[in-house]
Amino acid sequence: MLFVDFLKKIIIGVAVLIVIILSYLFFYWIGISKIKYEDSNDYFTGTTTIFAAIIAVLGVILTIVVNNAHKRKELLDNLDSKSEWRKQLYNVASKTFLTTDDVYRVLASLRFFPHESIDLKSKEIHFHKATQTIYSDLYAIIEEYKKKIEENVKDENDAEIKSGVKTPILTFKESEKVRLYTKYLLKHHWEYNKDKSSFAPDKEGKVWEKIMDLNNLQTEDYFKEVTNFKSNDKNKKGQPCFAIVLLTKFCGLVNRKKKK
Repeated sequence: MLFVDFLKKIIIGVAVLIVIILSYLFFYWIGISKIKYEDSNDYFTGTTTIFAAIIAVLGVILTIVVNNAHKRKELLDNLDSKSEWRKQLYNVASKTFLTTDDVYRVLASLRFFPHESIDLKSKEIHFHKATQTIYSDLYAIIEEYKKKIEENVKDENDAEIKSGVKTPILTFKESEKVRLYTKYLLKHHWEYNKDKSSFAPDKEGKVWEKIMDLNNLQTEDYFKEVTNFKSNDKNKKGQPCFAIVLLTKFCGLVNRKKKK
């Protein structure tokens, strides 16, 4: 994959170099040939030929860039459809009772290992920080149930263990933390595929800050926060309804006509 990206960069670089050379020849032709062939059709023919070559090379560059973006998106869509990445995360976020299986499922949806060092100038700085936190917090949950998991391993012939009945169930607070992280990953995936430039890094940072704020709340405060929706109704107290304003103006206009 890295070699393919490197090869594409070389092709685009060569194409840009060709455009620069053709542009130089084009302007050179305009400057020199106009003097030599001012009364001849050679000037017009040569100019249009070089101009056509420049357009052709620009067309090649544009085609490479568009195809690259299209294939990248197609690859992501194919990986999503085959691995059911989003579907798996939706299943986790929509369950009432979450288990350690769901924690491992979310961990499996992330990259192999989070970034050890973060580039502060990177546009993906917030996502890199997020993956570090998610890894740390989810493995902390696994650590809580490690002893119970090890006890179950000893009874490997137990039918309930094989059927998943004895898989440790998370507490409500732990479950909500896993759901929050799951919904964050779903939103990040959706926004990145829709329009990466408008999402990262500003909006992405605000979303992650909101997630962290909710994580730090106690259960009662958490429910108050997630159910406290700000009204977008413009017809608040002190702000007259547009229909009433329009009706008032109309009545005033009618009264003025009657007086006349």
